[in-house]
Amino acid sequence: MAGVTGLRTFYRWDQSWILLRNTEIAVTAAYLEWKLTLGNLPAGDVGATPEQEKAAHVS
Repeated sequence: MAGVTGLRTFYRWDQSWILLRNTEIAVTAAYLEWKLTLGNLPAGDVGATPEQEKAAHVS
């Protein structure tokens, strides 16, 4: 039984990989969306707009 389970897992690794990559992409997109909202960038961040810089200094 363990051998059959191991073979099943081995031959389905591609589905697990796709799920892992899709999750990583979704988390990265959510993080970048959060990072680009006003007030979430630290002061002095390279990609900061003047409005974001001001919001970071006010916090």
